Amino acid sequence: MKLPFTDERGNVLLEILDVPEAEAGLHTPLPLALMVARHEGRYLLVFNTWKKRWELPGGLIEADETPREAAQRELAEEANQTVPDPHWVGLAKFDLAPDRSHPDRRIEYGAIFGGEIVLLQPFAENEESEGIRLWQSAETLEDLQAIDALLIVHADAHWPPG
Repeated sequence: MKLPFTDERGNVLLEILDVPEAEAGLHTPLPLALMVARHEGRYLLVFNTWKKRWELPGGLIEADETPREAAQRELAEEANQTVPDPHWVGLAKFDLAPDRSHPDRRIEYGAIFGGEIVLLQPFAENEESEGIRLWQSAETLEDLQAIDALLIVHADAHWPPG
């Protein structure tokens, strides 16, 4: 994986930090948690209703939850899936392009977790997601969030044995 990587919207994945999960909060701001969920060797993606792109399940960490809890909640909300025992993958450092809610570039961190979906549950379309799919990194997929594809490759390379 070649970093830094800039996507088509100007967002930059600067690096993935190999820090212990307990030290993630030392890197701020840390508003985001993502789940790299795998089922039978393929990675779960959600089709974002607003962005019209395939991406990893994830989102904002609420005030009353840990990054781990946020990643698990987002996976359930966006994809109707669970990972019983997620593992810590690392901390992504982003240089984000301006958007509607942030008029200036900014540095943010995102907590990344991974885990196995034991039993794939039926998907129900919801406010955030129009669909789910299982993807292998060797497959070409139109409308895939490029940074998320890099995060999947990183998570796969650091997947615990077993």
